[in-house]
Amino acid sequence: MSSAALRESFDAMGTTITLMVRPASGKEDAARRVLAERRAWFEEIERALSRFRPDSELSRLNRAGCAGQWCLVSPLLFWALEAAQWAYEATGGLVDAGVLPALARYGYDRDWHALGGPAGLLPPGDEAEPPAGARPAGRPPFELDRAIRAVRIRPGAALDLGGVVKGLAADSAAAWLAQRFGAALVDAGGDVAARALPGSPPWVVQVDGSPIALEVRQGGVATSGLRRWWVGPLGPAHHLIDPGTGAPVRTDVVSATVAESGALRAEVLAKALILAGSRRIGALMERWPHASAFVRLRDGRVLTWGVSLAHAS
Repeated sequence: MSSAALRESFDAMGTTITLMVRPASGKEDAARRVLAERRAWFEEIERALSRFRPDSELSRLNRAGCAGQWCLVSPLLFWALEAAQWAYEATGGLVDAGVLPALARYGYDRDWHALGGPAGLLPPGDEAEPPAGARPAGRPPFELDRAIRAVRIRPGAALDLGGVVKGLAADSAAAWLAQRFGAALVDAGGDVAARALPGSPPWVVQVDGSPIALEVRQGGVATSGLRRWWVGPLGPAHHLIDPGTGAPVRTDVVSATVAESGALRAEVLAKALILAGSRRIGALMERWPHASAFVRLRDGRVLTWGVSLAHAS
């Protein structure tokens, strides 16, 4: 028989990571050692891929001047770049890893916890205006050469892989842990990956901001929202940049929770739904036929796809 879920929580990748497994009775100490190993793995990812660490491989890549020329990268960074390239293509360019210069212009040049700023929503239209000449090029932020494991970055771009890396790492860790314990749940700052092999009960994941709880056996749940902002050098700003303007997006969608086949897919779509705004959500969801979504609008309305409204509030 399996015991109650064993939990390990720690700070990494600019957020709180929680790992949960259901070890067999009497195997708790061995399970704790395995969770500690995964914790070290997340810390390794942060050291390599955090844009807030000047010594990370990602930061060195952004400084290396790879615009217009090929730069060789490690397997770990290439793994994340492939996911970011997929995210760009799957969302029609809405989720663009090349917006780091825009984030820096608006003051998001340090860890999220160091930004401060109030909780809650910015009043409509209060987001800072895009500065002159800030409009992105409107094409993919980088190219990849898989034969030599190299990247060539778009001129004017620099890369932020934060959200993609969290979802990717959550999926990978959950699959790795589930193979050892039959079931695992990984929560990377709201990007949740859950795995329960046959014979294990599903995990129950709460939909953010609602009484809806989802049973997840093989999949991911993620929430993106605009309830934190700061006043930067160009005015009030939040973290979601509209790739069409190079400024914080002006949207009537204030939060989106998505259930998909994995945390990466859920994270990317949740972010894209906010960037799309309510008028484009339907067309976007048609491209993701297996996703469920719970979307809150600024006017208080709730839109859902594949999620029952019976328990929504």
